[in-house]
Amino acid sequence: MNRLRTSFQPLLRSLSTSAVASTSSQPAAAAGAVVFEQLQYSLPRLKSGELPVYTDIKDGGYRVLTLVRKVEGNLDALAEELATALDTQVFTKPSSRQVVLKGDWMKETKALLEEKGF
Repeated sequence: MNRLRTSFQPLLRSLSTSAVASTSSQPAAAAGAVVFEQLQYSLPRLKSGELPVYTDIKDGGYRVLTLVRKVEGNLDALAEELATALDTQVFTKPSSRQVVLKGDWMKETKALLEEKGF
């Protein structure tokens, strides 16, 4: 049993080093490849495949809010990006991992998040 194990070790070692060498020699971004920026947050999709973006109507329809739920990572980074892109007031709820936008921005928020690759 010990002899069998030692006979395969050089083979496994050569396979692992050749795989590492072949992947490291490739360029970081091939021509025509889409390169995503490193974000400080992530947003998982729901089981239905939708983004967790909702509209919340309060005070009998007088006040409309857009909620982005289940945000993982830096809430403030997402809030800042949404505020600059949509030009609206945005605040965060760290305890419930939500970003809240004042107004009905659901379609625009989903479009912006999908554009970012979520």
